[in-house]
Amino acid sequence: MTERRTGEERRQRLEKAGFVLAEGPEGEHLWRESGTGRLLPEGRALELVRQREERELREAGWVPEEVDGVTYWRNPNSWYLYPREAAHGLESGGAEGGGNARVNGGEKP
Repeated sequence: MTERRTGEERRQRLEKAGFVLAEGPEGEHLWRESGTGRLLPEGRALELVRQREERELREAGWVPEEVDGVTYWRNPNSWYLYPREAAHGLESGGAEGGGNARVNGGEKP
């Protein structure tokens, strides 16, 4: 399932992950990856952020679970399901991971 976001939401997400908006050699808008300095199109930069978030969630004990064709992440402490960004926000202490994003009550599977 593709994520639909406004340009502003995508920009904020990439900047939070350390990417910086830059102009490419042909005047196009690209994102500079922190650490490597690589210039990437927005879609590729967002994919790297998604992969990083999923890796961090797995390392913290969160488990992906599919519900009606949509992947959610099960909190290892409460057993609630959250969308990836909300789960990552909770795990990293960010405000966007608020409890309003829960999918179910806390029953163990």
